[in-house]
Amino acid sequence: MPTTNWILEAAEDRYWEGIAPFELEPEPEIECPFCARSFHSQSEFKTHLGLDHPLALPALLIRGKPQPSEFTIRTSLQRSHVDLCNTSVCFLRADGAKSGQLKPVELLDRICSETYGLWELGLVNKRIADEGQAESRYLVRFRVPRQEALNIVDQQFVQRLAVDKPSHLDLQQFLDACPKDPCAIEYAGALGDYVLGVMLKEQPGAVRAPIQFDEFKAKMASSMEILAQFARPVAHAVTATIDFNLNNFDSSRKPSRLYALGAGQSLFRAIIAGDSVPRVSVDAEPKYTAPICPLDTVSHQLLSVCERLTRGARIPITLADDLVCLSKEHAISEYDMSKINVLCAVICLENNDRSAATPHLRALQFHFLFGHWARAKIEEPT
Repeated sequence: MPTTNWILEAAEDRYWEGIAPFELEPEPEIECPFCARSFHSQSEFKTHLGLDHPLALPALLIRGKPQPSEFTIRTSLQRSHVDLCNTSVCFLRADGAKSGQLKPVELLDRICSETYGLWELGLVNKRIADEGQAESRYLVRFRVPRQEALNIVDQQFVQRLAVDKPSHLDLQQFLDACPKDPCAIEYAGALGDYVLGVMLKEQPGAVRAPIQFDEFKAKMASSMEILAQFARPVAHAVTATIDFNLNNFDSSRKPSRLYALGAGQSLFRAIIAGDSVPRVSVDAEPKYTAPICPLDTVSHQLLSVCERLTRGARIPITLADDLVCLSKEHAISEYDMSKINVLCAVICLENNDRSAATPHLRALQFHFLFGHWARAKIEEPT
């Protein structure tokens, strides 16, 4: 089982030593939770609320996004990340204690300082003129690990699981070596779920449980739910790989210093948009890499072809036959099958063999992602 690699500045460099802070991309806009509008500044947003939603339900926003009635906070928040809209007064019951009343500014400070707990939160919007009010309720779990604990988990993951063919023993040793802090355990468990998903894709019979091949999707989805909140190299590599496995090519997460995944995401996003295969300079290829995340064999093969195509390398049409043979040698997910058909069609078209490309295009013509591109290619004049 291959791995995806982290691009290094020098051969002896390691990703966990002296790496620059890895920040979440800033939210470009603030979404109004009550209508379809969005705003670039807090002042514009506040003015909109006062004019258009004077007695709308109060809402809690984190990084510009309205939160559901039940959610979990897993990363440290700064004051600028959190906002309350249409909120006059707050009621908080923390960890089953007696409910207390807070001002909105006091609640924001407490949210940013909390690391572990369970909150029942009530937000009230009162109108003095007629004593009308609206209320929203939230159940908020705080599971914010210490950075030191996360560093240990990441190091253990790269050392023990970013290897060829990780086993159940490797996975158990990884979990045993991780800190026993409950928040760090949740993060480590999400990494473990991803590896189980890879093992299911690679060799379903190797998993010591009555789990079917298709369960890899559930494992990867549960891993994504947690890891997507963490702006860390390992979490970023795993979520980018999950995006590739589940065909999430419209994701806003952009692979950074992950050359193969970047090539794969760019190629399939271009196909979805109806564009030609993007080309990258050979100079953009990494000189030094280190394993950071395990990959199943099928994903590795698909990413290798994506790299060759985006480099503009001459690809023999026989490589399309090799991709088709993957389905005879490995269990293939519906996600990977669609990617195989896209790549085979691209290879055949680049070799000016429309007759060989047509079966792959027809297999894709009603696909919700690639169908528009496939139909356009079928209808192109010869």
